[in-house]
Amino acid sequence: PAARIEVLDGEGIDKALLYPTLGIHWEGHVKDAKLADAYARAYNRYIVDFCAYDRNRLVPVAHINLLDIDMAIAETERARRDGCVGIYLSPDPASRGDRWLADPEMGRFWDVASDLDMPIGFHVVVRENEENPLYPYLKNADPRQTGGLLSTFLGLEVMMAFSQMLTDGVFERHPKLKLAVLETGSNWLIAWLDRMDHKFEKVAEGRQGALKMKPSEYFHRQCVISADPDETMTDAVIDRVGDDKVIWASDYPHIDAEM
Repeated sequence: PAARIEVLDGEGIDKALLYPTLGIHWEGHVKDAKLADAYARAYNRYIVDFCAYDRNRLVPVAHINLLDIDMAIAETERARRDGCVGIYLSPDPASRGDRWLADPEMGRFWDVASDLDMPIGFHVVVRENEENPLYPYLKNADPRQTGGLLSTFLGLEVMMAFSQMLTDGVFERHPKLKLAVLETGSNWLIAWLDRMDHKFEKVAEGRQGALKMKPSEYFHRQCVISADPDETMTDAVIDRVGDDKVIWASDYPHIDAEM
């Protein structure tokens, strides 16, 4: 933590929210809910201890696994008592037992996150097995030919989870729930919201569906998105959604970090 503070000083950063690391590798592989909960609980204790060095500048975010909703709720409540201020979730369906995000069982978890004022954040995972819908691309890609560019596809799971939350009424039913869309860049967002709004207006508006507002209105009410430093159209994103809806992720330390 002392070295992290030195980095923040050198970069002129006041404080950092610290998100999980190792969890992006085991989520989706682990099928035993008790083991997954133990992994998450061990990490959460660690990150709280790490951030205790300077809680004004190092802020812990809890890793929560959703294979068992009761365990997820209990660990969320415990982590909140310890000082965690948000929740990292894997976007991978296998990490939640293939539950739909709008599943009524999931609703109990969204209620707890809302009541505890703990925003959730979807971040990419790295899962290379046949249950991953992106596996055929990852399996057949030759990194010597692609230069690792197929890793771009990993962001699709975050985009799918975000879209599911918007379109299936999760934000309508849980208006206090907050979401951060992470590790996908931000420049795709304008076209995506425009497309969803168009379909809502042409197909869903006025019907007895899950949404009472346009998808973009739920985004404005309940979401933020992280922008990457080297994106070229972030000005347009800020013009469309507002500068209070765009956050910055350093992705530090990481192979493509800008720090």
